[in-house]
Amino acid sequence: MCGNLLDDLDEATRAEVLGKRFIECPLVIATDPFARMIQIELEKIAYFDMQLIRFIRTKITQGSKLGPMGCRRKDNRVIMMIMRIPFLQSHLIYLWFTGDLPKAKQEIDHIDGDPSNDSLVNLRVVPHSVNCKNMRINNSNTSGYAGVSYVKRRGNYQAYITVNYKRQQLGIYATAEDAYAARKNYINAHPELGFTVRHGL
Repeated sequence: MCGNLLDDLDEATRAEVLGKRFIECPLVIATDPFARMIQIELEKIAYFDMQLIRFIRTKITQGSKLGPMGCRRKDNRVIMMIMRIPFLQSHLIYLWFTGDLPKAKQEIDHIDGDPSNDSLVNLRVVPHSVNCKNMRINNSNTSGYAGVSYVKRRGNYQAYITVNYKRQQLGIYATAEDAYAARKNYINAHPELGFTVRHGL
């Protein structure tokens, strides 16, 4: 499993970050031209507050106001506009501390499942397949349990698990609870699959 963003920093940098409340400039200068352009623009107008876990605007531009930048979406993630481009705050934090933006097929995962918690110890960069193993139950789920579907023609429930984009059937059960228990037992017996304890909750 991938470590969190703080773990990914070298020991000296980690000590420096933990010793400060305000990180006034990027820790790592981006080498990608677009990422560097965003870093420069952000550095002109803001710093990062480790306690508030927000970028704090220090310069007014085009009707903006001083203080915490961005606004919360319905999913509780903070979104910010830099050069009229929308960015999730978690992506800009990653840029601020690593010099990179998430690459194609990479995602910023909130380890505790709380998208409002952008603290360094709660963020990690993972492939989509790993992020799925830490997701809560999908809103469209009708059985009430992750990895359990109702088989209407049989009147029972099927347990399954998806690994590397392939669905594996885990059996048919009389109740959704039994199917979910079988799935949990399978996950617990196979820690190498990488599912987290809160997956599907």
